Amino acid sequence: MNILVLGGSQFVGKHIVIRLLAEGHSVTLFNRGKTAPFLFPEAEQIVGNRDGGLDSLPDKHWDVAIDVSAYIPRLCQDSTAFLLDKVDRYCLISTISVYDSPFPNTIESHKLLDSAHIRGEEINSDTYGPMKARCEQYVQQCFPMNHLIIRPSYVIGPDDPTDRFNAWLRRVNQGGVLLAPGTAEDAIQYIDVRDLARFVCHLISTDTMGTFNAAGPNNQTTWGELLTEMQSAMGISCDVQWCSEVDMARLNVPDNTFPLWAKQYLQSYFQVSNSHALANGLELRSLSDTVADAWQWEMAFGQPVNILAKELEVQLSSRASAYAQG
Repeated sequence: MNILVLGGSQFVGKHIVIRLLAEGHSVTLFNRGKTAPFLFPEAEQIVGNRDGGLDSLPDKHWDVAIDVSAYIPRLCQDSTAFLLDKVDRYCLISTISVYDSPFPNTIESHKLLDSAHIRGEEINSDTYGPMKARCEQYVQQCFPMNHLIIRPSYVIGPDDPTDRFNAWLRRVNQGGVLLAPGTAEDAIQYIDVRDLARFVCHLISTDTMGTFNAAGPNNQTTWGELLTEMQSAMGISCDVQWCSEVDMARLNVPDNTFPLWAKQYLQSYFQVSNSHALANGLELRSLSDTVADAWQWEMAFGQPVNILAKELEVQLSSRASAYAQG
């Protein structure tokens, strides 16, 4: 197929393009050319800005458009309208953060966040979900019968620029006392970027339409299991001390201390249903494989240790233990 990718040079987009090319598809990349512009020499490269620069796209037709870079509703509206007669299908990479008050096993038909109150185009923790929900609406309006919307949970794995998952790998690798958020039984959901890319390409290749929660694993995983798997993969034993929400408040632990963790996500966004995706071809690799590959990438290309230094971690753990003991 001839496939247009809006974005495609970083993390999720990069792995989708890798998969598309491996499967023999013809790929056109449309982006600003600022991130790894020479990454895919075998693909057609169109340098342009979707904000006012869609005219840079050639006058041709594509079977599918995959939008990896839609965050601002206005730009998504412009893109869907511009491509209405240029593509047969439109695939949007969205997020499970679009759900309004989700609960365990939330399915794709659940109510979405309202974006009517959003003013401006700043992307932050309060606007990200509503703005993505509005982007979905524009895709559905322009392509009512031929759209594909993918809602991933936290995406992890090699090439992750967010550092949310790899920060935990580095902290586990330090050994010793490791302060962890909440309890060992708190839920965590994620998807390996390569599994996400494979799923997107599978749906496109099988002409599948609709909306899918792209979340893993197959069975619920907890924070305790996550940290245990990391220790096992590295052959390291940590003294894990769990810091409850009460402890966090009393110890004034900053909100951004724990990557991947947010209390409002524990019983909602970390437990959405993936049954629809599994029934339509989603395949998920083991956590041990993801941990091993992510750690290999981190050692080769990752960031220096700069999130919650070990000294601060030990200090907070000591204070948490003292508080727990009264």
